[in-house]
Amino acid sequence: VLGFPALSVALTLAHEREHGPLEQLLATPIGRAELLIGKTRPYLLVGLINVILIPMFSIAWFHISLNGSFLLFFVLSAIFMFDVLSMGLIVGVFMRTQAAALALSFLVLFFPGFFLTGIFFPLASMPEEVRMQAMFLPGTHYAIITRGIFLPGVGMDVLWPYAVMMVILGVAFTALASLFFRKRLA
Repeated sequence: VLGFPALSVALTLAHEREHGPLEQLLATPIGRAELLIGKTRPYLLVGLINVILIPMFSIAWFHISLNGSFLLFFVLSAIFMFDVLSMGLIVGVFMRTQAAALALSFLVLFFPGFFLTGIFFPLASMPEEVRMQAMFLPGTHYAIITRGIFLPGVGMDVLWPYAVMMVILGVAFTALASLFFRKRLA
């Protein structure tokens, strides 16, 4: 569910490129990075609302206990949202149509998120090469963080390597999107 805002960012960029509103933004004096980060702000807000609502629903409906700090969970979830939104920016920067952005989003965001992050299949059961690739997916680190906070209730003293890797991935993805985004519609 937290990946859907990234899909929305990719589709929005592709839609605006396809139908014209992006032309007006490209004429402004703001830089490439500022424009892209500005595009993610509303989706970050929606994602953070989901970060509050989904655990509340899980706790109330499924009687899941939160053994760790909700504030830590929220902060690390915000970093995860930054990561997936940055991945959505990369997709939106490269795709010219909404249909292409939708297809690539599922290939880049959702399928690896389901199958390579350890959510459904344990990382330990995967070949070494696949485990190495999984380490470059924010969802892998977020799954470890979420399990750590909800189940045993661990804190930053245990989760810091995963948080640092998520920050690195988010900055790298944003830089990559900014690097390839051209302030022209060619």
